[in-house]
Amino acid sequence: MAQKKGYSRYFIILQQDENGYSVSSDKLPSGYTKLETKSDKCKITYYVQNIKKELEPYYMVLICSKKDTKKIINLGEMNIDEYGRAEITYEYSTANIAGSTLPIDLVTGAAIIKQDGSKIISVMSGFASADPPSDWKGFHLLNENRKESVAEEKVEKAEKKPEKAKKKV
Repeated sequence: MAQKKGYSRYFIILQQDENGYSVSSDKLPSGYTKLETKSDKCKITYYVQNIKKELEPYYMVLICSKKDTKKIINLGEMNIDEYGRAEITYEYSTANIAGSTLPIDLVTGAAIIKQDGSKIISVMSGFASADPPSDWKGFHLLNENRKESVAEEKVEKAEKKPEKAKKKV
């Protein structure tokens, strides 16, 4: 008989790392990442509030720092509403988060970041353990700029066939 895997859920509280991203000076950015697993599926939810929409794009990342794995998984861009809030949920296989081939059990933290070239600017972050890795911003970033890569491919195709590009616009 197949072994049943149980259900687990835990929250990673996200706290401000850098100043200047809050909607107003009296409200700090705050939020959480919820990681739920059931059988071979996992659901990852990000909720944030009090973040400036004008400073987009923001990216949601998971930080893996267990078992000699030092990587950051970029889950994609976060779209902030006009009130400075966002809630996004993704579902993946527990053995392969966002096509990274990394399992959910390697995740130790979560963050909302901005990118300045190859430099990572952490807007908010949080960790499941009391001893987070201090050098996590230097970890290898997986699935970097997925959305931008797709946009670049579309631009290249449009340049090759300008007639079709004009019809689409």
